[in-house]
Amino acid sequence: AGAGDPSVYRPGDDALTCPQIFGELQSMAGVGITDATAAQAESVVKDGTALAARQAGALTAFMVESFALGAAMGAASAVMPNFALAAIAAAWQAQFVALGMKAQAEQAPINARMTEVMQGASGDLMRSMQDNPRFARLGQLAMAKNCEPPAMPAR
Repeated sequence: AGAGDPSVYRPGDDALTCPQIFGELQSMAGVGITDATAAQAESVVKDGTALAARQAGALTAFMVESFALGAAMGAASAVMPNFALAAIAAAWQAQFVALGMKAQAEQAPINARMTEVMQGASGDLMRSMQDNPRFARLGQLAMAKNCEPPAMPAR
């Protein structure tokens, strides 16, 4: 029986509010995103947040150095030959590009893990809809009513 099967419809379904829909969904055992997938999601979010904080610190340090370099170059421009200023500017640009490439390289495994988690969550939900047509029906109602999912409780 799929979500379109008349046996999954209950009197009053169309009158259910979003909190009522999610209340019934949450009362169903063994449906939705598995604990394993949720744990993977928590792990990747934690690691991604830590990486973002480290990268923000590195970017902040780079910007501080850039301002100091700009001030020094401005003061030295009257006595320093143009080729020397150009070399300093090129070195700064190379450092900036390297910082960006390092950030991308560090982010790649996080992105891959996030994709894996999203695919796992989608698979979990698909299995739940196939295994429990009422779950699928309630999901359809929630989407039709543009329900916002309730906030997840802290683990």
